[in-house]
Amino acid sequence: MKPKIEFKNIWFDNEITELKISVCDGVSNFSNTVYISKGDIKNLIKPLIRFGEQIHGGIYDIILGEKGHEFANGVFDAKLHFYSLGKISIMTFQQSVSFEFKETWVASESKMFLTAEPSSLDNFVNELKNLESEIDSLATLVCT
Repeated sequence: MKPKIEFKNIWFDNEITELKISVCDGVSNFSNTVYISKGDIKNLIKPLIRFGEQIHGGIYDIILGEKGHEFANGVFDAKLHFYSLGKISIMTFQQSVSFEFKETWVASESKMFLTAEPSSLDNFVNELKNLESEIDSLATLVCT
């Protein structure tokens, strides 16, 4: 298994897109789904491009979906940080859809820690451009 973060469009309509998000750190793999509003992916592109230009300590957060059993589906939360010239640290948190378990609400969760190169971020941003309009389209951030 190779380290990566992968977004896959699995369904959309005029207002909502459902993404399957998979994170692999090279040993473990966790996948969940999130609902996002139409246009959320396009709203990520410009800030990610700006982040990619801040190679001296830039920080950017990606939050897709909602945490908690009150909301449908799950959440993906990632903090990207240029920690040295040419290296991006990525800390991810994912939560699955909530379900009832032993008279309470629970959700599966994962935290992973990865690194990536700026060129991988550029490729990821380019792949994001088609993500909301094509079912089964992928955007992959290859990590090291």
